[in-house]
Amino acid sequence: MFKVILSTLVVCLLFFGVFYLKQRQYIYLPEPGNIQPTTWAVPEAKLIKLKTSDGLSLNAWYHPSINRKLPTIFYLHGNYGHFGHRAARIKPYIKAGYGVLLLGYRGYSGSEGQPSEKGLYTDARTAIGFLKTQNVPMRCVVLFGESLGTGVAVQMATEFHVGAVVLQSAYTSMVDVGKKHYPFLPVRWLLKDRYESIQKIQQLHAPLLMLHGKRDEIIPLALGRQLYDKALQPKTIHVYSRAGHNDLPDVSPAVMRFLQHHHVCF
Repeated sequence: MFKVILSTLVVCLLFFGVFYLKQRQYIYLPEPGNIQPTTWAVPEAKLIKLKTSDGLSLNAWYHPSINRKLPTIFYLHGNYGHFGHRAARIKPYIKAGYGVLLLGYRGYSGSEGQPSEKGLYTDARTAIGFLKTQNVPMRCVVLFGESLGTGVAVQMATEFHVGAVVLQSAYTSMVDVGKKHYPFLPVRWLLKDRYESIQKIQQLHAPLLMLHGKRDEIIPLALGRQLYDKALQPKTIHVYSRAGHNDLPDVSPAVMRFLQHHHVCF
């Protein structure tokens, strides 16, 4: 019996060790692909290069607003894919004359480096620094976080006085998401990149809009509601009753109505 227990313990420790060492391969899922805006029918945007404080070269798509009275959407995407997968999501803002900056995190969309929580924060700060060089006022910057990117958006909103924050498919922390998908693992002990938005959300003072699919099985609506309930006013949440995680309808009308209502940059 002792040998069986010992063998089981060794197997568990090995399994936990493999998960600990390879966990970022399960969290960050970049895909190769053509990253030219014209390939994805976004000819108005330009592919630009940004240099991080730790010496990495990042790719980004940028389209300036048509005038200084319109906001700039700083789009922080989720854990999967590349620029092209977000083309349809940013086109309505460009069509409306808004500015758009779509950041390719380190390791994504041809950017150098390997992704991590600390690294993505550095990348986002670099992009905000770029917007400052373009004379975009912080009051005109809208942090738009999608899924994983909501954790980055929340962190940036604690550091910069932006005009508004939009969180699509947000979570309380990556620990809570991990516990749902890996209930057999001591995720709280093992996880390196935690994105603890629930601990930061009350530091946000900009108008907050949250968007979530009721049928979301990747990031359950319950996690989004917990985050929303703790957030300060002014805040709004839109729940899409027939949508899951990857099939939300075009949210841009709701986003633009929200920004106009709160006079963000207008």
